[in-house]
Amino acid sequence: MIFAAALVSVALVQINGRPADSDWAAPFEAALKNLTSKFTEVVGDPTEYTNIAKNGLNTFADNLKSDLSTLSKTFEGKAGVSDVVKEATKQWQSAVDSASKNLPEELTNVQKFNEKFESTLKSITQNATELSKKAQGNMEVDKEIRDFTKKQIDALMEQVKSIQSKFTEKKA
Repeated sequence: MIFAAALVSVALVQINGRPADSDWAAPFEAALKNLTSKFTEVVGDPTEYTNIAKNGLNTFADNLKSDLSTLSKTFEGKAGVSDVVKEATKQWQSAVDSASKNLPEELTNVQKFNEKFESTLKSITQNATELSKKAQGNMEVDKEIRDFTKKQIDALMEQVKSIQSKFTEKKA
């Protein structure tokens, strides 16, 4: 199970406030909230489901860390990528590393799981938006960031769907 990314979550560093130009993420946030709200409908005894959720979140976090490492190395080896972008990518990676160390303790029930997925998505979109701003019009770097972000959002959504499916199977 993949879960942090983003989240978020890996989630990750939560940034208070939302850059105006991250409004592009609103449809993803609505879709994720819709999916995670169904968890509580499916789950009878939330404690039975926390291991499924924790495993999913940890898997996503591990994949996000790996992908951020790859993105960082890509930027390091690419001419024309500013030091600001390189440093911001490393900081994002460091934030994900730190946040993912605390995941198991933070996930004590399904509601916290929902919150963590949502904060992971928010963290991914906000960090990607900020990173894109720092690219200052470098289209090649901006494309890398967009591709990376799309991959992470897709992985997060797939993970949530997978967990939802496992919850439904367990209940049946």
